[in-house]
Amino acid sequence: MAREFDEVALRFQAKAELRARLKGVRRALPAEARRERSLRVATRVSSLDAWANARTILAYVAMAGETDPAPLVESLLGAGRVLVLPRIEPGDLDLKLKRVDGDGADGHATVAAQLEDSGYGFAQPPTTAADVDPADVDMVLVPAMAVDERGHRLGYGRGYYDRLLPRLPHAVRVVIAYDFQLLSELPNTPGDERVDYVVTDARILDTGRRGEGP
Repeated sequence: MAREFDEVALRFQAKAELRARLKGVRRALPAEARRERSLRVATRVSSLDAWANARTILAYVAMAGETDPAPLVESLLGAGRVLVLPRIEPGDLDLKLKRVDGDGADGHATVAAQLEDSGYGFAQPPTTAADVDPADVDMVLVPAMAVDERGHRLGYGRGYYDRLLPRLPHAVRVVIAYDFQLLSELPNTPGDERVDYVVTDARILDTGRRGEGP
């Protein structure tokens, strides 16, 4: 038991060190390169059958340096599909799912106008936005600090998405990331959730999770 505890502790330490290193690499990426790479990611995501078949899609609002799903968000508006964004409530460990509507040619700006500062470095829907049943979500775009070829994800250490993903029984799980964030293997710890696809600016990877189980 002590050995198992030590091994898990070492994995948590390795994850923290990797998180810090990759955050520095990502921060050094010029803004224009981030925009170009995010556009390439969006093009690849939109080629997935799972994207074409999804009606209700849970996205996110990028924090500084993250792969930005904004091009994908824009493509949803006015297309008869449902855009969902997460909301963090103070003291609540679970993300709330909120519907966000946009209309007109400048729909994304309309969406942005509906958001408020979360206090965590990104914008989010207000508490008054309509709630969405997690069972209705067909696809979820998942941010990551790193991800490996089997779909194990390294987040920011708070576990929001590891708690969220099991609540989405029908959703295809897609990490979007820069290609340097895709590694051959990550240290995984109890409670880590795998994803189905990893989409970077250079490739699409099917992790095989759906055929293998968790």
